[in-house]
Amino acid sequence: MRLYIDANIPKSVFNAINSLQEIQFPQKYKVVRGKWLEEYNTENTAVFLIDLNTKGTNPTIDLHLRDGFKVVAYKKPANEAFNPYECALTFLGYWRRILSDIEENKNTVLISFRNNGKYYLKNI
Repeated sequence: MRLYIDANIPKSVFNAINSLQEIQFPQKYKVVRGKWLEEYNTENTAVFLIDLNTKGTNPTIDLHLRDGFKVVAYKKPANEAFNPYECALTFLGYWRRILSDIEENKNTVLISFRNNGKYYLKNI
């Protein structure tokens, strides 16, 4: 399975996620970032995004869900500046659960969470 990390997620957060996955044995996931490729499809790719909206979801998330992808969205806390350190800690704190939910849910799913907040899993 490919884990596509959107370019809006800071490189430092990507590096933290990638470093963790590189030491997994056997390798079950490939972490990628950058230009979207045609080979990325709903069977082999989960999409990781940052949701800056305070209410609802942003159009990019909606687009990927409509196309049938599994989407993992970090929701930036309302009324606070984006903090890459807190973002990375939150991703890593939920990492095992995120991967488990991606594996267990074969259909389109939205996983969203925020710093010190609730973790939501919604089957679409």
